[in-house]
Amino acid sequence: MDEERFIIEVEKHTILYDITHQYYKDNVRKDKAWCLVGGVIGVEVDVCKAKWKSLRDAFVKTRKKSIPSGSAGGSQKAWKYSDIMSFVLPYIQQRSATASLCLGSMAALKFVDCLGGALPENETALRQIHLPRVFDQHITAVLEKIRGKKLSVVVDETTDTRDCSVLNIVIGVENQYYLVDVIFMDRCNHSTVAQAIIRSFHSNNLDLNDVWAVVTDNASYCLKAYREILKGVMPNSVHVTCLCHVINLVGETWQHYRYFSDAASLVAAMRSVFCRKPARKRRRVSFLINKEFVHTKAPPESVGSRWNSMFEAVQYHAEHVHLYREFLLEENSSAQAVTNILSLLETEEKMQALTVKLTFIAEGCSKLMTALTILEGTHRTTAVSAYNIMEDLGSYLVNGTAKTCGFGAKTDELLRKTGVRERKQVLDDLHDAFHLAFTKFSKHWDTHPAREIYKLIRVFDPRQAPAMEKRMEAYTSLIPMANPSQELSEQWIAYQHSREPLAADVTLADYWRGMSMRFPKVAEMAMSYIYFPVSSVDCERSFSKYKTLLTDKREALTELNTKRLTIMYFNGDVSDRWKT
Repeated sequence: MDEERFIIEVEKHTILYDITHQYYKDNVRKDKAWCLVGGVIGVEVDVCKAKWKSLRDAFVKTRKKSIPSGSAGGSQKAWKYSDIMSFVLPYIQQRSATASLCLGSMAALKFVDCLGGALPENETALRQIHLPRVFDQHITAVLEKIRGKKLSVVVDETTDTRDCSVLNIVIGVENQYYLVDVIFMDRCNHSTVAQAIIRSFHSNNLDLNDVWAVVTDNASYCLKAYREILKGVMPNSVHVTCLCHVINLVGETWQHYRYFSDAASLVAAMRSVFCRKPARKRRRVSFLINKEFVHTKAPPESVGSRWNSMFEAVQYHAEHVHLYREFLLEENSSAQAVTNILSLLETEEKMQALTVKLTFIAEGCSKLMTALTILEGTHRTTAVSAYNIMEDLGSYLVNGTAKTCGFGAKTDELLRKTGVRERKQVLDDLHDAFHLAFTKFSKHWDTHPAREIYKLIRVFDPRQAPAMEKRMEAYTSLIPMANPSQELSEQWIAYQHSREPLAADVTLADYWRGMSMRFPKVAEMAMSYIYFPVSSVDCERSFSKYKTLLTDKREALTELNTKRLTIMYFNGDVSDRWKT
């Protein structure tokens, strides 16, 4: 490749290097620009991208070496493309100025001039001086917002890329959730988890009596930690097992069901076929365009740690599976994943059977996906709908076990095209799939420790209240109602008779803020319970932030600095949250 000519061609397309360009993050437009460059130079787009990255990195490295550094400083031999690539310099400078962390005042640090900007004189100054001070300010602001309020403690554990067991503790106050601790543990069991939570509360000067909900998944060590230790030291709390995790367990019964093994194999193989294969992805888009498909997005990846991702992948494959054999044959690849997919689709009978399974899961999982999406909304008043969502899902699953029940318009249409004998066997297998799902659902929902609370707090939704029990004695599971004051009793009776409707343009939270003048005690209780926790999704999100932070280039971060950065990264600017 003529590198000098290549650099000249790249300079003509500012979208490829100007980070302030309005379309800099538009990969479609950038790919078009790379196609133009590649067309002039006569090389593939992937080669152009790799060559530009190599040249740009070499340019940046040369610029760094040209900066004097104490006694070791001196003249450096100029790189052969330093002058011709000087057009990139303003954008490298701008990146160093704009990509800084929001870490507050830099007054305590000493700086040296660098490329028209400034860098800390000591490369460890940010970590050793500035980061601890800013973190202390950040965590103080967080704790000021949550102390003295009803707290939801959301806890989960994961294993990071360094094979460390990491426990994240997220505290919820109404609809706001804050990451307050990241704890690295040598062993993860019910005792170490409970002790870590208690130590975190003591070190942050939080009152264990303020906890009214402890949210975990259904792992046995989490259940045991609450039952044997945390329940005793958090007397006002109830254990909430994540409803999203329950639904995910229900969905896994279909993923692992023997009859659907070939569907699961297809999803896994398709992920391998396109993983890190940009050229194949582009050929696939061209293939779909030729087939007159309007939507040409890439197949969703099934990720075990991300709820709904498996079902999203199945829904996509159910729509496109009839095209896979033709496309992969055109690829003429000997890769194992391609071979596996072609073996699944080698005959018309196999194709038809696989299509039925994918279509059944795609239609059947829609209810699960909808429920998951709603329950993941921890910043909304989801709690008043949680009981109805779970009960409706249970009814749907139990109906699916009935031999007289259909499965969905597309599935039923495909079944009508099969022979009588084959149809009977397929019907039995599909009903068994519903039976497995309902059994798993009943196991967790029927014994859910917060089920009664979800049932009762519907009374704080004016749309549901008329159908609810009016007697106070029926609501003793709600903490203030176990021993109500005279004022609360009087306001409760008045609220039950008022039946103030909820206007269509008014949120439930705004409704109760408005009612606080008329029924202050009832409104105070309602504002807490309409945000009662339903899932551990915020803890899962904190792990996503953690994994984004802990890249291969940051594995040298100490555990303490990893904790500090993760907490600030997840919480963001605390001043943007609601005021205390």
